[in-house]
Parts: sequence; structure tokens; C-alpha cells
Amino acid sequence: MAMRLTAAVILLGSLLLSGCGVDLGTDQNGQKVASERIKGHWLVVNYWAEWCGPCRTEVPEFNALSEQLKDKKVTVLGVNFDNLQGDELKNAANALGIKFTVLAQDP
Repeated sequence: MAMRLTAAVILLGSLLLSGCGVDLGTDQNGQKVASERIKGHWLVVNYWAEWCGPCRTEVPEFNALSEQLKDKKVTVLGVNFDNLQGDELKNAANALGIKFTVLAQDP
């Protein structure tokens, strides 16, 4: 019984650790976003939608933050609230003037 429990704990631990290096999916341009890119960075995650007035107001602020702090290991990532994909996501991000990386999937 103890041997099975030990094996189960080792298996579970291995599965959990295997997920640590998983990529974050793709961005609004279809490019892979590797987790290594943000390793050791502070993350600012901005959820946005085209219909959201405050989102439209804050996009320029997040663009500036992303540009100003890129050398300070701060990364701004966007996530579309409406789960847009492909060209819809790219077009919406472009329409709002988003210059930071937008993930195609909610992390």
C-alpha cells in the first residue's frame, strides 16, 4: 500500500512539474509565445474587449507601460475577454491600437 502511495505521489509530482515549461499558446499574429520569454519577469495582464469603453482608454497607457518597462523585466500581456481567435483577434487588437502581445487563449 505504501509503495502504491509513493508511486502515485511521484507520478502526480512529475505531471505537475511537466506543466511548468508549457508555452502560452499563440499571439494575435499567430506566433508562438514561449514561457521562457517571460521567465523572471513581472507580468501585467490586461483583459480587454472592443465594446469596453475603459479598455479603449487604458490601451495607450498599457502600450506606454510596455515600451517604458521592457528593459526592466516587466511584460504586458493582453487577453481578449470575448475569446476572439485568428484574424478576428488580430483585427480587434489593431483597431484598438494594441502594441503589446495579446494571447489567443486565456492563460
